[in-house]
Amino acid sequence: MAESPDQIEKLLQKKIEADSSAIKEARKIIPELRSMHNVADRPKVLFYEGREGLEKVYEDTLTSHETIRAYANVNEMHEALPNYFPEYYKRRIEKGIFIRAIFPTNKAGFERAQKDKSEARESALVPADKYYFSPEINIYDNKVIIASWKEKLGIIIESKEIAESMKTAFELAWPEAKRLDSELEKSS
Repeated sequence: MAESPDQIEKLLQKKIEADSSAIKEARKIIPELRSMHNVADRPKVLFYEGREGLEKVYEDTLTSHETIRAYANVNEMHEALPNYFPEYYKRRIEKGIFIRAIFPTNKAGFERAQKDKSEARESALVPADKYYFSPEINIYDNKVIIASWKEKLGIIIESKEIAESMKTAFELAWPEAKRLDSELEKSS
């Protein structure tokens, strides 16, 4: 026996309601799907642990195409990786990568500052009692690295926006660091 024409209309109405419900559910998850789709635009964050991890983070600075800006505590760097940095400095110089660094005043900071010219660096020493940098921060290209020498943890953040913001903060701090460095030279 054939279905009544009224049944066809009811079946089609149920189909329309089911499709409408599916559309509403899809609309709820579209923003999440969009955010997953734009992964290329999101910052990339890499974490490394231990001595090897810290070396890996530092090795990435050797890919820089511009001057590295750094807040660093040379004492902590050299204590954490005592045999690494002499070779690192040589390789950075060979690659022609210049660095501008703000160091707290300590023995290793003074020693590094004395070698600025030969190590392709311009440094500014600041009073350690007020400006003690730990962890270390390096900013270059579209990257920011954070090296926590005490926690043996290295982080690379790859983000144009974050790197540009950190470069701006460094450029804001640099003139004051140079002024403080000049005052320290006069008083010693």
